[in-house]
Amino acid sequence: MFFVVLKYMEYFGSLNIILKYLQGIYKFISEKYLIYGISLMLLAKVGVAQNLIKNPSFEDFNNYHIGTDTSMVNFPGVLDWWSPTLRNSRGVNSDSLENMQGYLNLLKPRTGQAFGIVSAGGNSEALSSGKTFLESQLHDSLVASCYYHFEVYLLPLFYRKTDTFYTKYLCTVNRFGAHFSKVPIRDTTKAFIFNAYKRRIFSLNHFTNQGIVPQVEWPSTQFILDTVEYNMLEGTFRANGGEQYITIGNFYDMANTSFKNLRSGTIISTTALDSSQRIGSSLFVDDLSLIKVPPPDSLLTSSNDTVICRGDTVWLKAFSTDGANSVKWDNGSTDSLRPITAPGTYWVELDCGCDLTLVDTIVVEDFASLPNLTLSDSTVCPGEPVSYSLPTDLDYILDGMVSPPNFTVSDTGVHTLEVSNGCFDTAYSFTISNVNAKPLPNLVINDTTLCEGDRAEYAFPNDFNYHLNGEFVSSPFTISELGNYLLEVDNTCDFEDYSFEVNDEGCEMLLFVPNAFTPDGDGINDCFKVSVIQYVSYTISIFNRWGQMIYQNNNPEECWDGSYDGVTVPGVYTYKISVGVGGGVKDERGFVTVVK
Repeated sequence: MFFVVLKYMEYFGSLNIILKYLQGIYKFISEKYLIYGISLMLLAKVGVAQNLIKNPSFEDFNNYHIGTDTSMVNFPGVLDWWSPTLRNSRGVNSDSLENMQGYLNLLKPRTGQAFGIVSAGGNSEALSSGKTFLESQLHDSLVASCYYHFEVYLLPLFYRKTDTFYTKYLCTVNRFGAHFSKVPIRDTTKAFIFNAYKRRIFSLNHFTNQGIVPQVEWPSTQFILDTVEYNMLEGTFRANGGEQYITIGNFYDMANTSFKNLRSGTIISTTALDSSQRIGSSLFVDDLSLIKVPPPDSLLTSSNDTVICRGDTVWLKAFSTDGANSVKWDNGSTDSLRPITAPGTYWVELDCGCDLTLVDTIVVEDFASLPNLTLSDSTVCPGEPVSYSLPTDLDYILDGMVSPPNFTVSDTGVHTLEVSNGCFDTAYSFTISNVNAKPLPNLVINDTTLCEGDRAEYAFPNDFNYHLNGEFVSSPFTISELGNYLLEVDNTCDFEDYSFEVNDEGCEMLLFVPNAFTPDGDGINDCFKVSVIQYVSYTISIFNRWGQMIYQNNNPEECWDGSYDGVTVPGVYTYKISVGVGGGVKDERGFVTVVK
């Protein structure tokens, strides 16, 4: 089915209702027609490309109310469009309107107030399954070898009705195309029979046996799905010349057309006489456009931007890939090759015919001088690589081999790096040597006992670096606090860790000293004896009241009998006991009384 419908209609009753509605808006359309013509004149003056499609939005009508037109020259009431297949539009229109009655969504045109409708086919069980086309004559014939860009906007017809009968019609298709021809195309097979049902069945095969291939067509791997926003079909093609008619619709038979239910998403294949299911598909059509455009850039192949060395010559190249067109340089040369001896900006144009040209600009730059690179000598540990990162726009040869700008060197010795930018070159030399590191010492560090107030001193070879718990220290160094320690020893290239503990184990002195004794020979407290536990060394000294030492002993198992020079000397005496414990010596002082 195809016809032009004024938009903003939500409810269709019968064909008479449409006719009365159109009569009521005729005056508005006539006024719009005048405004539209003025707009086109203004656009033409500012250089907008001419749209070769006549009445591209179906907005222009004849100056009489829309009625039945039994000729094949016009579509009823709409200027410049007709059916290339059907005797008249009334039978198709009335069938279509009966199917749409009351169930058409509120669909609006993409622009303006009118749109066309094209049926894309279905099967014999559908009341609105016929295949229809729209045809029109272009403003001008297409010029041979010129390129044209075509656009059209499509919207699948979608019903509100949700019962089983109507949901079977809710289909869209994967076929729609635009064919441009020198003469109007026709397929009127069975178009004049009275029976509308048989007309629909025969219409499903219209144009399928004529070998027509649309210059622009919808990709067959996709469906026209969007039912809210118009789907755009566009494409660019090269004209053979003389084409002056456009025909749009589905040029394929039903066996090569796929349908997709818009509610269920089911993909359906059918034939014209398939009676197993009821399938129909229609598309709203709006805003057709065909304009002449420049050819694709691929028609002109030219050199990329380049650089030139002073005194050298570079050759720029440009040619037409199809061989049918000629190039012209900015100096007037038409040769495909052009010698360049100086930096600058050059352009070349390709005369594509059709009053269209392609232009490409080629920039030739002068090589800059080489930068001053810094490659310092390096001293590293054996096997350690040295990394270099240099400018990426230069060429490098390292020790006779091509090198990337980012490279590493592990071998010791003198290395040579040649640098070039295509015009200038220079060479650098740098040396890599190894650190003269002594072997790490084999240290022995034992755990240490440190009593209160004491210090532990450590002395190691001075040819190495030392870090104690992460802090640098010089040998010798002392430790005065208890804890766990980690000493790292390194020779710049290698290191060794030593862990040890400084504690106060054994620092507590257990000492018992009596304060009096009776050296009377009765076997009870006859001598002054000190009891000491956990000692390393022991010394006891006893002094009289004048400070004279009258007794000394280094053995805690022995005792003083209270005598001096063999004579018992009663009285009060001072003692000093020195006990070696842990890492130091503790002194104990006090008094003891000799009782006679």
